[in-house]
Amino acid sequence: MSVVSISNMFKRRLQALGYLEWDKVNINDPQHFRKVTLWLEEQKIRQYSIQDRKELRDIKSESWPKTFAKYCEDVKCPISSNNMDQLEWLIGRAIWLEAENNTEQYSINVKEMKLKMKQEALVPHLKSTNPLDNLDFESNEFKNGVYSVAKLLRIPQHPNHLVTLKACSKLVQRRLNSECLRNPNSKIIRGKPFPIMNCDPGFQLKKTAVENAAKILALLYIQDIRNLQTKINEVIVRVQSVTANPKTDTKLGKVGKIRNKGDSADMSTKRKNPATKKGRAKSRKVEYDEEDISSEHDSDVDDAETGSNADGEDAAEDDLADVSSIPELPPPEGGWGKPGTLLMCGLTNWDMAGRKAPPKGVKVNVGRSLWTPHTFKNLNGARVRLVASGPAASHSIIVTEDNRCLAFGRNDKGQLGVGDTKRRDEPTEVTALKGHTVIGASCGRNHTLFLTSRGIVFAAGDNKLGQCGVGKSDACIVSATKVKYSGPPIVKVGCGADFSMILDIKGGLHSFGSPEYGALGHNTDGKYFITNTKMAFHFEKVPKRIVLYIERAKDGHVTPLDRVEITDFSCGHHHTVAIDSKNRAFSWGFGGIGRLGHNEQRDELVPRLIKFLEPPTRGVRAIYCGSTYSIAINVHGSALMFGQTKRTGEANMYPKPIQDLSGWEIRCVGCSQTSVVVAADDSVIAWGASPTFGELGFGEMRKSSTTPMEVKALEGLYITAVTCGLSHTLMICRDESEEEKTKINKLQVYSV
Repeated sequence: MSVVSISNMFKRRLQALGYLEWDKVNINDPQHFRKVTLWLEEQKIRQYSIQDRKELRDIKSESWPKTFAKYCEDVKCPISSNNMDQLEWLIGRAIWLEAENNTEQYSINVKEMKLKMKQEALVPHLKSTNPLDNLDFESNEFKNGVYSVAKLLRIPQHPNHLVTLKACSKLVQRRLNSECLRNPNSKIIRGKPFPIMNCDPGFQLKKTAVENAAKILALLYIQDIRNLQTKINEVIVRVQSVTANPKTDTKLGKVGKIRNKGDSADMSTKRKNPATKKGRAKSRKVEYDEEDISSEHDSDVDDAETGSNADGEDAAEDDLADVSSIPELPPPEGGWGKPGTLLMCGLTNWDMAGRKAPPKGVKVNVGRSLWTPHTFKNLNGARVRLVASGPAASHSIIVTEDNRCLAFGRNDKGQLGVGDTKRRDEPTEVTALKGHTVIGASCGRNHTLFLTSRGIVFAAGDNKLGQCGVGKSDACIVSATKVKYSGPPIVKVGCGADFSMILDIKGGLHSFGSPEYGALGHNTDGKYFITNTKMAFHFEKVPKRIVLYIERAKDGHVTPLDRVEITDFSCGHHHTVAIDSKNRAFSWGFGGIGRLGHNEQRDELVPRLIKFLEPPTRGVRAIYCGSTYSIAINVHGSALMFGQTKRTGEANMYPKPIQDLSGWEIRCVGCSQTSVVVAADDSVIAWGASPTFGELGFGEMRKSSTTPMEVKALEGLYITAVTCGLSHTLMICRDESEEEKTKINKLQVYSV
C-alpha cells in the first residue's frame, strides 16, 4: 500500500459515523486500515452475516488482502485499483445506509430552510465602524451579548444587532454623567448581585416598573420567611438539648439514646441498650449542618409512617440478624416463577450503553450486539425462574431454578451487589444473598433492589440520593445490604432512575431516594434553599409511606381518596403508575409528554387518579412503565399507551388503545428507553424507534420498527416472562416439551 495523506474530511466522516478512534486513524498502517474496514462492515454496512465475517475479522492473516478484494466485489464497489479509494467508497456507502435507516433523524425541512434564507436576505447588513477589529461582530456570542444589554436597557431589538448596539451606546452616553464616563470605577457596588430580571414571581403585570417592584417585595418576603424558619429550627434544637426526648434527640431526625438518671427502660423493642453508668448526664454540644438543617428536620417522622427502625442504627448491622424466625410469604399459585430457558438479545457492551464515551479508568468490554434472541451458554444449562432489569439499567438480575441469585452487566457503582465495582460479563452469584430465596428484583440506573421470600428487601449500588434506603447517603454500596424498614412484609419492589418503591402486603406503598419532580409521591419535589440563589434536594434515605391519594376535577378541585390499597405498580425514569384493589390507576412524578395520562404536562407531587382509566368499564389489571411512557392492560385485556416512545412525533397525552395488539392475549410487557417487547399467545411482539441495538430481536436486516411486529425468531415459542434494560432484553422461554426444546436449540448461542 502506497503512502497516502489523510484528509480532515475523511476523519470527520468517521467521527460522524461514531468511530471512537477517528482522530487516531493512520490509514498507512495496514492494521488501522483493516480495523476501519471491519468496523464499517460490523456496525454499518452488514453485507455479511455474523458467521460469514470470520475471514474479515482475521485482520492479522496474510490472506486478508484477498478477503478484502472479495468483500469489495460483494458490496459491488466500482473501484478495484486503489485501496484508499475503496475505503472512501465504503465510508460513503455506510453514510448512505445510516441516513436511509434513520430517515426521521436526518431529514431536512426544505421549506423551512428556504424561508429562513429568504428572511436573512431581507435583513440589511451594516458594515461595522468599530475600531476594535479583533472582535468578531458576527459571532453568536457577540449578538447574544448585544441583545442582553438591549433587554436590560429596555431597547426594542432591531433585526440587525449592530443597529441595536448603536442604540444602546447612544442611550448610555445620554444617561450617564461626565464623571461616570471619565471614571467608571468611582461607584462602589455593595451587596451580592441577584439576577432579578430572570426571576419568575408567578404573576405578570402590565407595567414593567410595577412588576419589578413586586418582584423585589416578593424576594424580600421570601428572605424574611427563610430567616424565620432558621430561627424556628434553632429554637427546636435548643429545646431538644434540654428535654432529651427519645423521639426528638439533639441530632434532628434521629432517635435519642441519652437517658436521664434512673431511666433503665429501653424505648426500642428491637434491642437492649448496654448498661450505663449512674450519675449526672454530661451536657452535650449541639452540632448540626446549617445548610442541611431543614432536610434533617424533615426526616424526623413517626416510625409507624416510615417503617424505619426505631433505634436509628445503621442498616448494615441488621444484615447479621437472624431472619429464620420471620415467616415466609405464601407463594402464588405455581410458585415463585415458572423456570425455563433464558434468552437474551440486544447490546452486551455494558459500559457503553447510553454513553458516548466510557468513564475514565473503565476498560471497555468488546461485547457485541445480539440482533436476534440467543441462549446463554455461560449458565451451563441452568434453568431460570426470574429475570429483572429496568428502562434505565445496563445490568440485570436472574434467579435460577435452584435459587441462586446471579447478576451481570455494568457495575461501576456496585449495583450488582457482588462486593466490588468490576463489570461482570457473565452471571455472577450475589453471595450476600446466600440462604435467602429471592422472589423479586428491580434495577435503576445505578442501583438494585432484591426481594426475598420473607418480605425483606436488600439493596446495592449508588446511594448518593438515598435510593438504597439504608438510612445514610453512602456513595456506593457494593454488597447487598438490608433496607432500613420494619413494617409489614414487602411483596414487590421497583426502581426508577434514581428512586425506589416498595409495596407491603397490606397495600401500603413506600418510597425513598430522589424526590425530584415529585417522584416519591410525598407532596413535595424536595427542593429547599441553601442560600438565596442556590437550591438543593432533601433526599429520603429510608422508606417513607405514601399517605395521600387524590382525585382532581376539571375545575382543579382536589378530593382526597381514602382506603386506597395498592396491588401493583411500575416505575419509569421519573414517574410511577400504581393500581389499587378497585382496579383504579394512580400516577405521579414527572408529567412531560403525557406519561402520567392526565391530558396535561404538569408534574404530580402525590398519586392522582387517572380519570381515563376509571372503573368499572375501564379498570386496569396490569401496568408497565418505560422511560417516558406507560402501558396499561385493562380488565378486558386491551393495551393502552400514554406518553411517547419515539423521540419525535406526537405524544399520547392520555391513554389510547394500541390497535395492533387487539385480539392478543397479553401475558407480560418489557419496557425500555424507546422499545417495547410484548409476550402474547405463542408469539413475541416488539417495536421501537431508532436507535436500537438489537433489543427488539428482529435481526440484522431490520433494526427498528415504529409499529408492532412479530419477532420471527421466536415464532411458536411460549415466553413466560420478559424484561427490558436500557438496550437489552431478557426472556424466559418455556422448555417443557421436546418440540419446544428443539426450537430453542435452533437459536444462536451467546457466550462471553
